[in-house]
Amino acid sequence: MNEQERIAGFVKQYRLESRPEWRALDLSANAGALAKELLSTSDYGKKPVAGGNVALEERIGYCLYSLLALANDLGVNADRGLETATAKKAEYHKKA
Repeated sequence: MNEQERIAGFVKQYRLESRPEWRALDLSANAGALAKELLSTSDYGKKPVAGGNVALEERIGYCLYSLLALANDLGVNADRGLETATAKKAEYHKKA
C-alpha cells in the first residue's frame, strides 16, 4: 500500500470525505502554517533551521495529508504526478 492509498483508507475510516475545493483550501492553510513555523524557527531567516525539528515535521505531515487527500478526491495519481514533475524539472536543469 502506498501513502495515497493509506490516506484514502484513513479518510474513509474516519468519515473525513470532503470536496476538492475544501481540500485545496486546507492544503493552502497547512502550507501557510508550515511557512509561519519555518519563519519563526529561523528567526525570519537570521539563523539556520536544525534538522529533526518536530514542529516542522508535523507541519510537513499535515501538508502531505492534505495534498494526498486532494489527489484522491480528484482521482489523480500523486506518484505519477511527482514522476512527471521531477522529470520536467530535471530536463529544465539540464538546459540551464
